[in-house]
Amino acid sequence: MRIATWNLQRATVNTSRTRKILDWIKEVQADIWILTETDERISPGSDYLPIHTDRAEQTQRETEKWVVIWSRFPHVELLPSTDSSRTAIAL
Repeated sequence: MRIATWNLQRATVNTSRTRKILDWIKEVQADIWILTETDERISPGSDYLPIHTDRAEQTQRETEKWVVIWSRFPHVELLPSTDSSRTAIAL
């Protein structure tokens, strides 16, 4: 199992920077990706399922998230957290 994490520093979709990020993500071939300061539309691929935090309170974009966990495993469940805007816990 390969697990990888990356702080995308508020990356937005459809930029050359994001295309480079996605190319690198595909090269790594991790089973689980934990992306922070990200946009829920930035996905490692169609074979991943997302679990994410609620909308970040200071964001200007509806789709911006503090954490998105992307998993190739089909049975992913979001677990409760005391801070749902900044913490994502998955089983």
